[in-house]
Amino acid sequence: MKSLKLYAFLLPLIFPIVSAAQSGQSGSPVAADFFDSAPSEIVSWLSPVNRLDMVDYFNSGSAIGTDNRLGGKVRIVAMGDCQIEWQDDDSVSTSLCVLPAAKDTVLMVIRTFPGRVADSEIKFYTSDWRPASVAPLAMPTLENWMAPGTARKDKAAVAAAIPFMLSTASYSPDSGILTLTNNVRSYFAEKDVPAEAALLVPELTYQWTGKTFKPTGR
Repeated sequence: MKSLKLYAFLLPLIFPIVSAAQSGQSGSPVAADFFDSAPSEIVSWLSPVNRLDMVDYFNSGSAIGTDNRLGGKVRIVAMGDCQIEWQDDDSVSTSLCVLPAAKDTVLMVIRTFPGRVADSEIKFYTSDWRPASVAPLAMPTLENWMAPGTARKDKAAVAAAIPFMLSTASYSPDSGILTLTNNVRSYFAEKDVPAEAALLVPELTYQWTGKTFKPTGR
């Protein structure tokens, strides 16, 4: 019993020291640090100790999964200074991206749900995990997905045939490019894909400017 009480007392002291060591000599927070400090609902209900174990497993080349508080298994599949990605055993994948900004680091969390057709949600936070008061990305409307030059009558036809979009998101820290990939055709059986789907672009890309994501190539 005494050893358990001692462990509970020391854990809050040990955890910041280990996290600081993972940040490297510069002391600048990296993706693993924000993974450590995130609210548990964002990081698949993993405890702080679980998260440290996962980072150790990944760094040692182990593919072992770590138990979360819901009884599932979670493992890190990619990790760098600016991005860390983990996957739940139900195939939901989550990427935590560290976006450099002038005033404060912006954290972007991309969660992709497999389902019948994969679809992603994107949320933004401050460096202390408060929801961003103004999201640095205006999520595209159906019209934004339409090819440039689409006629007004065709826009109405697309809206009637495709009432909502399904897309997956990915981010490249090296280029600062966020890519949204059109998955709406996969929602339909091949024989039922509406002709209007051909009027939608296959992907949308956005460049991180340090303050916001700016559309590219449109």
